[in-house]
Amino acid sequence: MNLADFVYEESYQVFLPFDKMREAHKDFAYLDGAESYLLNTLKNTNNLTDYSEDLQHKIKDWPTQYHIGQGRSNIFRALGIGGKLKVLELGSGCGALSRYLGETCETVDCVEGSHIRAQIGKERCRDLKTVREFCSNIVDITFEPAYDIVTLIGVWEYSPAYIDSPQDRACIRLLELANSALNDDGTLVIAIENKIGLKYWNGSPEDHTDKVYDSIHGYPAKRPTKKTAVTFSKNEIEKYLRDAGLKYIHFYYCFPDYKFASTILSDLGNDDELYLHNWIDVPFKQPNAIREYRIHEGLALRTLSRAGLLREFANSFLVVASKSNTSALLKPDWVAKKISGFPRQRRYQCITTLKNADELCIEKKNLHGESENANLSATSDAPLLRHCVTKSAWYPGDLLLFDVYEAVFSKDFKKELIELLKQYYEELIKRFHTGKNDAQGYPLLRGDCFDFILKNIVKKDNELVFIDTEWSVAKELPGDYLLYRCIKHDILKTQCPRIKAATGKPRRFMIPIVKAFFPQYGKKRYKQNRELDRMLLGTVCVS
Repeated sequence: MNLADFVYEESYQVFLPFDKMREAHKDFAYLDGAESYLLNTLKNTNNLTDYSEDLQHKIKDWPTQYHIGQGRSNIFRALGIGGKLKVLELGSGCGALSRYLGETCETVDCVEGSHIRAQIGKERCRDLKTVREFCSNIVDITFEPAYDIVTLIGVWEYSPAYIDSPQDRACIRLLELANSALNDDGTLVIAIENKIGLKYWNGSPEDHTDKVYDSIHGYPAKRPTKKTAVTFSKNEIEKYLRDAGLKYIHFYYCFPDYKFASTILSDLGNDDELYLHNWIDVPFKQPNAIREYRIHEGLALRTLSRAGLLREFANSFLVVASKSNTSALLKPDWVAKKISGFPRQRRYQCITTLKNADELCIEKKNLHGESENANLSATSDAPLLRHCVTKSAWYPGDLLLFDVYEAVFSKDFKKELIELLKQYYEELIKRFHTGKNDAQGYPLLRGDCFDFILKNIVKKDNELVFIDTEWSVAKELPGDYLLYRCIKHDILKTQCPRIKAATGKPRRFMIPIVKAFFPQYGKKRYKQNRELDRMLLGTVCVS
């Protein structure tokens, strides 16, 4: 059966197998319970775009976040997919990625095995003439070799569960089917979890079975009569692809995973020499499950990086493969990309790239190609916050944040932290102090100090290098606020699984630390810092 044999069903607004095949078509029962809500929500939403803030407000749990949350398309944005491309999306689900592809590519054919999900996918793309939705089992279709790109995003791992063959043969069969749809220069794009990803060693349940260490142990509970989804290591994936006739392969590496990737690494460059662990945010949160944190993921990433194994233990893979070596997706000119998306408002979302040019450099751009720089204020009383994205130099060295990671394991974390912050504060005053104090005796700093926090400082030969100046404030800021900002965003948020029990409420943890620098600091000043922080972040983030 070819796609040309499908018939458009007006009531579903999707293409279905022609009449004599409909009875034989089996609807897949892999629903997550959110489908009715999603269909109704999309029908009653005007803004259906890829990064729709309207849809973001209608998320109520993990399934709805997965289907309509901002960031699902980050993997395609990092690859730069778009233009005059003919795309086939196999296993298109509820249209999260179909929407992005439909907005950026010439034509998109989506194949989804579930009737209700096919309807949802079509509803998400209802205003896009570039998108066609087909409802069918993928293996029932014979494809013409006409597509520039074929995608299997979170789909390939289900081959053993839905293709009636032994595991290896089922996996190869789906790859062969995808390959058959590619033109001579076409590219297959796969996204899949890494069975030995770092988070799975550290208490995160396997995504498909919900069992801790299940993929690490090689899925020991699987039985021939009970087939389940399975994931693979990098070597296993490469072998399957070559067996399916795709010999040109390039891996990309996703953190925290491919679903909502914030950091993506290419295959270029040396893990250790380029300090790629600096680019990855921790801890790896598991929004759909309660998980344990047995090891410190930040320090573990650095150890893997120094051993040259960081990418081998990425949580997810994004893989491009082709029969020919002509695809631009096989030849990136960048080492790492970091996407700063939600909860930022659209116009302040950006993508930061470590470029592999003649000389390494950092390039920061607006994620959506909109105005690069802006001045913004939440209220007439708020200090003006300036947003500036530009190119900058790359510097070697660990982020100062890694000193905090290490301090967690000291006998007296608070004492070690204060000593670390003394080094930071000394540099802060030296660089930004205006020579003036406010009425309560707190030193006033120039507003370009706003981003001078631990995650934006590299230690290079005991020198502190300021590496990210994206944000600044058009008024003076008190020194105690910068300490507050460091503790809240760079310490409590990154160390939460490790020190939550020890710190208790943030106020009780933060006030004594700031008091070590300013004896007059107390609850009232803490509240002032908190309100200033809320006001500044409120100008940037979605309410």
